[in-house]
Amino acid sequence: MEGAVLFAITCFYGNSFISLIPHRLSFPSSPPPHSKQSNNKSASDRNEEGRRKVSWGAQNDQAPEDNEEIREMRVGMGAGRLSFSHLGAQSTESLSSSGSQSPSSAFGPPRIRLNSTNDQSLDAGWGHFDEPPPSSSASPPPPTPPTDTSPQTPNPNRTPQHHNKSRAAYNKHIMPRRVILIRHGQSEGNINEEIYATKPDPDLLLTDSGWKQARSSGRALKEGCGSKWSGIPIGRESIHFVVSPYARTVETFHGVLDAFVPASNYKHIIDEGERLQAWYGELRRLGITWHEDPRIREQDFGNYQHPEHMKQYKLDRHRYGAFYYRFPHGESASDVYDRVSTFLDSLWRSFEAQKADNYVIVTHGASIRVLLTRYFRYSVDEYNRLSNPCNGEMVLLAHDGHGKLELRGRIQLKEPSGEEDEVLDEEEGTEGSYEFHSTLRTRPVTHTRLRTVRMSDKL
Repeated sequence: MEGAVLFAITCFYGNSFISLIPHRLSFPSSPPPHSKQSNNKSASDRNEEGRRKVSWGAQNDQAPEDNEEIREMRVGMGAGRLSFSHLGAQSTESLSSSGSQSPSSAFGPPRIRLNSTNDQSLDAGWGHFDEPPPSSSASPPPPTPPTDTSPQTPNPNRTPQHHNKSRAAYNKHIMPRRVILIRHGQSEGNINEEIYATKPDPDLLLTDSGWKQARSSGRALKEGCGSKWSGIPIGRESIHFVVSPYARTVETFHGVLDAFVPASNYKHIIDEGERLQAWYGELRRLGITWHEDPRIREQDFGNYQHPEHMKQYKLDRHRYGAFYYRFPHGESASDVYDRVSTFLDSLWRSFEAQKADNYVIVTHGASIRVLLTRYFRYSVDEYNRLSNPCNGEMVLLAHDGHGKLELRGRIQLKEPSGEEDEVLDEEEGTEGSYEFHSTLRTRPVTHTRLRTVRMSDKL
């Protein structure tokens, strides 16, 4: 009867009358006008269309229990592995109460969170996403009461010591047995400062003495020098080198490698590129790897440097303070400190990504001083007291077994280094010999400009 009445009214007023009829009065079996579209649709369009069909064909907002397709769609929406927009209200509330601040924070390494009993529990990143979705026939969850944001007494169980222990355990797992810092051998600039005016600092090469120093450092690295340093047993322990990209540090790196595999073994290969690759291949087979990092380059003293100007700049540096004085068009030691800090951050990550028993860093004198200052947290005055290592000198750091590096000493070549202003206690000896020292080289107090800081304005 109702159908006949509607048919008569439609014939009299036209199809515009149908659009005015509420959806709840329309025929349950009739599909919505916009559902008749092409079958070539994306998955999101089909899901949206399915939701519209549910609201059109049912008398309430819940899906029919006998519709398996719609039930599967709701289960997929409740899985929650893609984003918070795919979670039901109940799952979203459970995430916000567990301490997650953003979608990205839920997809990360294990972290500590508080559960409903305020006890500590280890959250495996997204384990709480795998809770079963709420039943479609269940009633909506009650509204969540407002969160109390007033200051609360911190949980005594959550102390900084817990974080420190976790960090120490992580460092202990990834830390190599040794980290060794090597200064490059004698370069052209160490014996002739005028060369800086015509040749870029990154292009300066090793002298003949510098090559000998590099090979001596390699022998000390491999063979040791007495009971306090027994060397690295090649073949049983791996080595990873981190090298400054300057020419003199790369050549020093090659001189050190010559102690492990002599480069002369490949002199029969005519092509220089093939000869280098054959040598590198044998070194990799022995467990020796390497990469360059520009952040451990030498302190920038400017571009082409005029010798007379540099003498005045160095006097100004002593008056101003070696750590803060910035050379014109160059860097200060504090600038080197900033980039070395980022290098140390990534170095710890490479301990895990590039596993090796030993890390050897081939760099420059100022960079070694800054690295030690940054890692051991020396003061600025202590930095100014440190003296540059000699050419070819090595500083030995070893894993203490608890996730930290400790200073073991340094290996110094006995031959003259070519830097008379830096060497304070040279010992004459056979060229290429070396000895172990348990302490770093420092400058006399009379050669160091220290800060003057008052204890009080009334004393």
